[in-house]
Amino acid sequence: MPPQLEDRPLPALLRVLAGLRLWKPARLVRDARDRLRSGDTVEARLLLEEAVSRAPAWAEPLYLLSRCARLERNGGDAPGSRDEEEGLLFAALARDAAHAPAERAMLEIRAWRFEPLTKAWHLFHAGRHAEALAAFHASAACIGGRLPEESRADAQAGIGWSLYGLARHDEAVTALERATELAPELAHAHKGLGMSLYFLGRHEEAESALARAVELEPRLADARAFIGWCAYDRGDFVRAQEAFEAAREANPLLGDARWGAAWCAWRLDEVDAATIAFREAAALDPSHPSAADVAVWVLGDARFSMLAEHWAQLVAPAPPGAARPLSPADTGRFPRRPLVEAMALLCDGRPEDSLALLERVRPVNAVERWRSHLLEGRARLALDERELALEAFLAAVEIAPSRAESALAAADLLAEGGEPARARALLETAHACERDHPELMAALERDEAAAGVGA
Repeated sequence: MPPQLEDRPLPALLRVLAGLRLWKPARLVRDARDRLRSGDTVEARLLLEEAVSRAPAWAEPLYLLSRCARLERNGGDAPGSRDEEEGLLFAALARDAAHAPAERAMLEIRAWRFEPLTKAWHLFHAGRHAEALAAFHASAACIGGRLPEESRADAQAGIGWSLYGLARHDEAVTALERATELAPELAHAHKGLGMSLYFLGRHEEAESALARAVELEPRLADARAFIGWCAYDRGDFVRAQEAFEAAREANPLLGDARWGAAWCAWRLDEVDAATIAFREAAALDPSHPSAADVAVWVLGDARFSMLAEHWAQLVAPAPPGAARPLSPADTGRFPRRPLVEAMALLCDGRPEDSLALLERVRPVNAVERWRSHLLEGRARLALDERELALEAFLAAVEIAPSRAESALAAADLLAEGGEPARARALLETAHACERDHPELMAALERDEAAAGVGA
């Protein structure tokens, strides 16, 4: 591997030098490309290694050495077979982060490397928990070969989440505790552990795990809401109300948090606050399982007569068999099912069927409308309907301008369509709310680099 450099020449300067026929490293690289086209990797390597020794800060020869390693692998995927290629690409990108071919090649390797875990998570998010559990166990068997050792905690957390989805909470706790031991900073493992402990009635332990998740990742609004339900179930309505309000600040579209705050206000006999909160909760998530309990426990009270006048128009009928009241296990699950099915169809390579299902779904709350537009955009993109995809992503951004997924997707298409300023504005708005989001940070850095080259 080439030596580390204290001072590296600017990548832009090296790209200019590469075009000079008299520069020896550039001639070596051109000759190496000719050898690669003819399949002569041995001679190409010799030329490229000399180019690296003459211009150690230049990314291009390192990238082409990675292509030598790829050709020599000859399609094989044995454990460790892509390590040299990955290392060379890493070295190339360390010298020139804007080297697009190296970036694409690295993304391809990372996608291949993490494919077992990615598929397992897709199964989990599609609600296919038994299949996800088997897939996570299979992923764990790849660790140390295809998957790096640091993936062990993520695979273990996936096993725990799948067990949680199957309501096997004792086993989920064991798996998620193991995940937090392997990676104490893995916020979603602490969240899953807290939720599993909650359903075992171990509320104090649950709240401790959820608090740790929020400490690690303050944006976990659903974990904050679960802290609220822990306090609510213990009868500490003031503390529960504080937790629900904190969840609402983290994600104003989280209907479960607003419903929790409404019920706390009702329990505390805060009539005006409860009336406002119930109205807002119904607007965010009219199919929440506890919506049916408002008619039973609240509307008969004369002090809530103004709420009673409009309640039927505010809420949707409860789904058949919906559990009640106030069970976090059921919160928001029922209206999401069609969107989960649409996502599963998209993951299975059936974007037309996914769109057909989305056209029949009419989500009423803001979160589900955002998800629906995001899924539509991804399906349109899979069908190469780029203008319609952009319309869908922009509709999602309009609902939730702070969400990274929709902002990134819309920004990519806007930049592709020659509107970089508009794209950057979307990214900056989302980044203001999600300052540590790695993809947003990377997108803004690429934009700044491109602007610097253009200047």
